[in-house]
Amino acid sequence: MKNIMKIKRMMKSLLDIPFVEKIKYISSLRPEETAILIIDMQNDFISGSLRIQDAETIMNPVATFQDKAWIMGYYIILTQDWHPKNHESFASSHLKAKPFDKIQGIKGLDTLWPDHCIQGTIGAKFYEKINIDKCHLILRKGFNINVDSYSAFKENDGSGTGLNSLLLERGMKNIVLLGLATDFCVFYSAMDALEGGFSTYLLSRLTKPVDNELANNRLKEFLDKGGFILN
Repeated sequence: MKNIMKIKRMMKSLLDIPFVEKIKYISSLRPEETAILIIDMQNDFISGSLRIQDAETIMNPVATFQDKAWIMGYYIILTQDWHPKNHESFASSHLKAKPFDKIQGIKGLDTLWPDHCIQGTIGAKFYEKINIDKCHLILRKGFNINVDSYSAFKENDGSGTGLNSLLLERGMKNIVLLGLATDFCVFYSAMDALEGGFSTYLLSRLTKPVDNELANNRLKEFLDKGGFILN
């Protein structure tokens, strides 16, 4: 009980720190023990077929954060949705379905999406402000035509991407997440990071959601599991 109270007090103290001070706190995490996951900063999510409202407003701050993190020696990972045509998660792959309809999936109801981030297309490319030369790994996900992949750590069917093992082998203890979208790929990556035993930090000002209400509920779930939200 004392440990739970301590964690809650720690969360409150972090949430009370102004944004600039929180960035300083992140910078106090040892680079050799900290991986930064920049999630799905791709054209289709910013200005394309699955545009997330106001996503363009975080582009400059994310790019600045990436530059500073690179200079400081953090281990930077860019994730990239990389779907084949006719992917199972596309509404166009299901008769009479519309984008954002729900269907029964492996873990319950799945959302059907507009066609997006198709391999080799402009929409799948990283947004121009994201520097692919300032990262250590590009992790592509969602390339199995029958299974979607929100998380950087696991496919939606539970099979691993190998990222968890890679980070442990490199001695990583902390994960910092930012990018798109708060309530889907960022959230599921964050939850799997916690499950993997990493101290996990989410920079909420450097993310944007598909659905605000869903994002708020999922951020509460992330906090309840022991994550840290720096907003």
